[in-house]
Amino acid sequence: MLCPIQNPKQRTSMTTQESVTTPLTNRINDTDRLSSLYLGLGNMIYALSKVDGRVQEQEETLVRQLLAQEIHGDVALHAFLVLEDCDVPVEKAYDFAMRRFVDNRAVLSKSLSNQFISILQRVAEAHDNVSRKEQEFIKRLRRDIQRLV
Repeated sequence: MLCPIQNPKQRTSMTTQESVTTPLTNRINDTDRLSSLYLGLGNMIYALSKVDGRVQEQEETLVRQLLAQEIHGDVALHAFLVLEDCDVPVEKAYDFAMRRFVDNRAVLSKSLSNQFISILQRVAEAHDNVSRKEQEFIKRLRRDIQRLV
């Protein structure tokens, strides 16, 4: 599978393209913004699952179940699976997710951010005990997301 996030030339191209289309972001509707938040959620779930080494089978199973219940869960699940297949570094996935959250903070309500954190907490609890790295990750996310809502 092609993993564009790991290709520096393509990343430069994407950055250039994003800068050209930036004025269009004002025309994005709330449904598109919500979908983008879920894209960020998929990245965040992947980063959490990967923070302690590798994505566990129990985590992936639970992620599939949880996201099947969400309105834009298919977007989040697709992001999660692509990142897992490409073995993207945790920080890249986290940073991408935070950019989605910042760019779409207009529709990122307190209840939606709490819902996202709850999903992440459930994923962390999917196998054995929640690791120290997972606890620190969720604490960091709570702090970062509280600044936005």
